Amino acid sequence: GAWRISELEDGPARIAARLGRAFEPVPGLSPATTPGARRAGVIEQRDGRVALEVLVPLGRLSPAHARALAGAAGAAGAAGAAGDMETVVLTPWRTVVLLDLEPAEAGRLAGTLAAAGLVTGPGSPWTGVTACTGRPGCAKSLADVQADAARWVAERDGPPELPVHWAGCERRCGRPRARVIERVATGDGYVERRV
Repeated sequence: GAWRISELEDGPARIAARLGRAFEPVPGLSPATTPGARRAGVIEQRDGRVALEVLVPLGRLSPAHARALAGAAGAAGAAGAAGDMETVVLTPWRTVVLLDLEPAEAGRLAGTLAAAGLVTGPGSPWTGVTACTGRPGCAKSLADVQADAARWVAERDGPPELPVHWAGCERRCGRPRARVIERVATGDGYVERRV
């Protein structure tokens, strides 16, 4: 059987028919955009200010991460950032964006957020690393892929040559559509494939 809508013959049309409504295309999203395609760091804005895009490792925002981000947003607002810095932008690419910062403030906030375990620059080994839920969250998983991915990242100095997706079984849930290196759990370790 199929695990994903894309694996079903006419999957999206069948689901839409069952729901009784048509799916509308989402403008502005590219299917080629993957979590590894974006880079954390400072982004120049047209008005001379900058945005700080912060990568959340494996997309898992801990309470400590949330407190650090809330503190950064509050500090940016107190420093005179334009707009409403009581909120942050969460993206589908496992990043959080703080907008309308002065360049010096972005640098200071990047240091604070990096100390909290968030990725604030493009050279991180976390860039491009994704994983399924794995153990203990998935009964099908043969390994704690998120812990294994974290250990693997800790041994690296920079980002992998291609995005790396860790999967707990052959279903490979959460795998990006773009080219990746898959590390699939076998029960006795991992098999690595370029797909």
